[in-house]
Amino acid sequence: YAAEIQIQQMERKVARGMGERSDEEKKRLNAELQSLQSQVEEAKERKKILSTQSNKLANELRVAKRRRVTVAAQKKELEVQITDLEAENRGNEKSLEKVIAEKERCMVENDVMRLEVKRIRDVLTSKADQVFTLENRRQQLELSMQERKQEIAVHQDVQRAQLRFDEDEKHRVSVELAGRKQAVEKLRGKYETLIKMSGQGEDGEAPKSQAFYLIQVAQRREELQCEGDKLDQSIRKAEKEIQALSHTLEHLKGKNTALRQSHLPADKETIQQSETMGLQLKLAKDALFKKEKQLQRLKTDHEDDSRRLEQVRQQASRLDERRGHLGKACQQIEDEVGSHKLMVEKMRKKVAKLSSQHKQRAGTPESETIQEKLFRAEELEEMTAHALFTVGQLADDYPEITDVMTSELQKYGLVIPTRSEVAELQEQLLDPAAPLTDRSDAISSVSGYGGQGDETQGW
Repeated sequence: YAAEIQIQQMERKVARGMGERSDEEKKRLNAELQSLQSQVEEAKERKKILSTQSNKLANELRVAKRRRVTVAAQKKELEVQITDLEAENRGNEKSLEKVIAEKERCMVENDVMRLEVKRIRDVLTSKADQVFTLENRRQQLELSMQERKQEIAVHQDVQRAQLRFDEDEKHRVSVELAGRKQAVEKLRGKYETLIKMSGQGEDGEAPKSQAFYLIQVAQRREELQCEGDKLDQSIRKAEKEIQALSHTLEHLKGKNTALRQSHLPADKETIQQSETMGLQLKLAKDALFKKEKQLQRLKTDHEDDSRRLEQVRQQASRLDERRGHLGKACQQIEDEVGSHKLMVEKMRKKVAKLSSQHKQRAGTPESETIQEKLFRAEELEEMTAHALFTVGQLADDYPEITDVMTSELQKYGLVIPTRSEVAELQEQLLDPAAPLTDRSDAISSVSGYGGQGDETQGW
């Protein structure tokens, strides 16, 4: 039985090997065959779709490659245009700075000229005031000299009158002295006579003693003293009478003068009027002289002011003309700067688009690539180089700040570049064939400091 079962199993295996199947297996196999055929059809359809997509992607790839070449060429052209525009913009900015500096210099010169004109006007006014003051002083001195001469003339008249009075007094005293001398001579003669008579008494009388003569002399002295006192009283009385007569004479002279003035009123009034008019004429001449001097000074000031005004007007006209030219140049530069700004804005948009595409191709759409960092570093370093060169020019213009500026720059490791180094930097940056690493080395050598980075190639 077991053998039969094995034989049957072997027969079934032989029949299965020869392709015989049971109905159930046939159904199952037919179902699997149909399923596999449907999968084959689906695979064929998918293959056809994938082939179409592959051809389309291949075409798109070729178009993208051609576009990439075109975009790269456009990018180079745009870089060249951007470099040219930036150079032109820098040149325009320098021209604008020169124009602004020239304008400021003209304004400073104008202010300095105004200050100089004001100073000269002040000096001229001061000198004119000094001349006017000296002229017034001279006139006052002349008036004082004339008054002094008049006072001296009056004083001389008084001195002459006093001299005449002194001479008269001297003559009177001389006459009185001569009278006194005669009186003394008379008294001396009497005394000598008495002495001679004293040797022999009258009528043959005996000589008298000395005491008698002394007593007689004392009596005579007393008599003479009494006579002298009487004479003194009479002299004082006479002096009082003379003084009263003098007062009376002065009073009479005053009366006579008043009488003469009363008899000659017209002549006195004419003299007074003449003196008054003469004084008024003198004052009028002085005032006229002062006015003429003042008029001459005003004419001179007017001529100087007119001349200076004409010069200032000519200079103002030149400055206005220059300002007009500068305004036109500034407006033209502003228009060019505006157009350049528009072009730069367009270039920035294109650069931003190309940068986005570059990031996508580089697989870093969110982060900044190394090439972009280097380009940005170029821009910053170029600005730094120009700023340092400008600082160097400022130090040349103001030497007093050179030491402080140099020490401050050395703290940060900065070196002021020369004009040739800045020009060499611009040439290297404007050269599109130069590698980025060479540009970075050039920038670092000019600015005085550099950084380390990976070696990269251009786009």
